[in-house]
Amino acid sequence: MVILHTADLHLKPGRDLGLAVLKWICGQAVSDRADALIIAGDLFDSDKDATVLRPAVKKILSAAALTVFVIPGNHDQNSFRDDYDYGPNVVQLTQRPFQAVEYKGLTIVGLPYQDRDFTECIQDLPVAVDILIVHGTLYDRDFMRSVVDEDKTRYLPIFPSNLENIARYVGLGHIHTRSFSKIYSQTRVVSPGSALALDIDCQTPRTYFRLVIDRHQLEASAVVIDPAPYWQFKELFVFPGSEANVLKAIDEHLTRLDPKRVMPRVVIRGFTADPDGPFLEQVERIRAGHQSRFLACQVEPDIKSWDQIAGHPLVGNFIRRTADLEPNLKYKMYELVFPVFSDLTP
Repeated sequence: MVILHTADLHLKPGRDLGLAVLKWICGQAVSDRADALIIAGDLFDSDKDATVLRPAVKKILSAAALTVFVIPGNHDQNSFRDDYDYGPNVVQLTQRPFQAVEYKGLTIVGLPYQDRDFTECIQDLPVAVDILIVHGTLYDRDFMRSVVDEDKTRYLPIFPSNLENIARYVGLGHIHTRSFSKIYSQTRVVSPGSALALDIDCQTPRTYFRLVIDRHQLEASAVVIDPAPYWQFKELFVFPGSEANVLKAIDEHLTRLDPKRVMPRVVIRGFTADPDGPFLEQVERIRAGHQSRFLACQVEPDIKSWDQIAGHPLVGNFIRRTADLEPNLKYKMYELVFPVFSDLTP
């Protein structure tokens, strides 16, 4: 049996890519002859958005002609109930603390987002759960800080010890930044990340997971969502004499990128003689020239006055000692040293 697992589309009016990605994932499910699709919470960005977009979502999900299991997340807690029609193939797992269903010989349990302790939610969980769908935060200190701001762990925090042997497969939603797959004892725990790059911390390809499962096997693999570009970060450093090279580097970097795959974010730090002068105007001209190619394009100057740094005794001494070096060597040294010196300025 093949089941696809996605989460956190955060659909809202005006964000047309969200519906396009949902349609694309459903198309992948049909092409893959998948039996079911799991949406692990936050299909909508808010309950108000769900009211507006419900007919469009119903049309997409109904066309897929496969079973769709969906749970509410913290953004769309009240967007699902029996009298909300998402189509005959959609199973809304809304009961709290959890709702269990049997599907083609598998026990599938949905645990919606709720303001309760996770251990309390799972007290009466069935013994033999094949798939547990949860919208919450896996609080694994070994990798959590690279995945999520610790502040977000207040949303239904789940500890690794809670998950050991709780089910064969735990399909998570809620964490946006990137996907991950972990094994705790006999339980595989998977988060696909948000299906769209919802913020600049989403700097890896967007994915869903493809689960192959029966009574004897379980395999899970990430699949890239082709129509969903992700943010790519690049940092450059400028100082007097390097402006032309930095401008060229910005232009060449943006030119090389595939607008179907990424959204660029370029941060320029450093010092110029006139922080509000021609250099910034040229940076903006380059950004504007590339903007139409990308879904989003950010070029962010963070420039300080050269006089601020050059007047510091330590920096002034370094500049004097390197004044007679060959220009290319001097600029290479500046590139290495001035990012450190920049902390000396207010």
